[in-house]
This record gives sequence, structure tokens and C-alpha cells, in this order.
Amino acid sequence: MTTTTDTAAMDAATRPLAVVTGASSGIGRALAREFADHGFDLVIAAEDDELREATTELTAHGAHVKAVQADLATFDGVEQLVAAAQSDGRAVDALAATAPGPYHSVYAASKAFLSSLGQSLRQELKDSGVTVTVLMPGPTDTEFFERAGMVDTKIGQGPKDDPAEVARDGYEAMMAGKDHVVAGSFKNKVQAAAGRVMSDPAKGKMQGGMTKPGSGDEEQRS
Repeated sequence: MTTTTDTAAMDAATRPLAVVTGASSGIGRALAREFADHGFDLVIAAEDDELREATTELTAHGAHVKAVQADLATFDGVEQLVAAAQSDGRAVDALAATAPGPYHSVYAASKAFLSSLGQSLRQELKDSGVTVTVLMPGPTDTEFFERAGMVDTKIGQGPKDDPAEVARDGYEAMMAGKDHVVAGSFKNKVQAAAGRVMSDPAKGKMQGGMTKPGSGDEEQRS
């Protein structure tokens, strides 16, 4: 005889497991939804109370969800997440790490650093069976701009991509084993291509104009 608990355990054993950080809102939450819709169980993490709402939503999408409300910038927070991911003795099949920075001054630098880091990790892991995909979104309709104090900037007041579209691009690229994906709108793809041929000073000047406090209001007045 198979009990309900036994059935749940058997189901969990046959479903892949994904760990998603920053899963309470924005791109992280949309990525978690992509995994849930494709048959993954989830361990999700964020430090704000919206994580409870995300857990309820993702459970409704059919996933078994473990939520870890913790600050992953701390050692204890990381330890909590690792413990939750290992608690059932299951292998982690996918990790989606999203961590928006709080300062407008590191917006472009963080993207460049993460891209370089991702490519380096991919190279180091090339013979391990593990692939690394860097998701490179443009301005996206998330809470990032409010949290970073960038609402009054040109980039903060400009058009933004749908986080669900960005997450879909990221998920598909990850499953295909691609090294990176420039997600979202055609405009973002054009800007990313242009950035590859621009000098660093030129890119810095352009980014500085887009992220300068008050630049959005200045553009509206001009």
C-alpha cells in the first residue's frame, strides 16, 4: 500500500530541483515561475516578506517549494540556503542566482563583472557537466529602480522590459547550455551589440548619463 506521504516522496524523487535566489519579485520570481511551469521543485530565497506570496503562487503552479527568508549577503544566510537545498538529499539540477545591487553607481560595473565571472566559471567547469549561463537583461519592470534610488534617472523613467519575457529568455538559454543571453527587447540587444565595439570611456559616459540622479526629470523639462 502507498500512502499519501509515500506518493509525495516518490513524486519529489522524480522531479528536478532548482534553487532560485531573489525569488520574491521581479526577474527572480519570474524565473522561479518558469522552473515551476517546467516541472521543477524549488528552493527559493529572498530577505523580504514578499517571499510568502511567491511561495503561494509557485505552489499553485504545481511545484513543491521550500522558502528561505534570509540575507544572502551574510554567511548565516548562505548557510540557511545551503541547508534547505540539501535537506532532502536531492541533487540541485539548476541554480538561478539573481541579486540586484543597491547603488546606481555600480549598475553597469556589476553587469560587466557578472558577465566576466560567469564566463570564467563556465571555462573552469567545462569538463564537469555543469554549464553556466549569464542572463543579461536591459532595463526591466522590477523593483530594482526603487530600491536603488534610480526612479528619477533617465533609465529609471524610460521603457522597460517585461520580467516574464526576460526570465523566459534566460530559462531557455540555460536549458540550451548557452554561455549568455541578451534578454528582452530588440533595443537591449542592439545596445548590447553596440557596447561590444564602444570604448570603455564612451560606454562609461553613456551609462553615466543614463544613471545620473535627476536625469529623467532633466529630459522631461528639455
